[in-house]
Amino acid sequence: MIYVKNDEDAYARWLDANASGFVVNMHTLGKNKSMLHRARCIHLYPPATSKEHTVTFPKACSNDLQEVREWVLASGSDIEPCTSCKPE
Repeated sequence: MIYVKNDEDAYARWLDANASGFVVNMHTLGKNKSMLHRARCIHLYPPATSKEHTVTFPKACSNDLQEVREWVLASGSDIEPCTSCKPE
């Protein structure tokens, strides 16, 4: 599992190399839930080059769904699955 913050290149490389993986957009402020996606979700892939994806929402990325869920919950965030890619 990797945690990516303020590193667009590392995030894009991970997405390209891990098509069957999972990504959580981490909400670090407020009471919003973090959003769980499949790596190829239409909301994430391909990443737009004009955006800073890991600045506003750092990413927790893993090929293991249980690993990423446990890590996010241990960080104190709640998780909500994306309704588009249905990562569960």
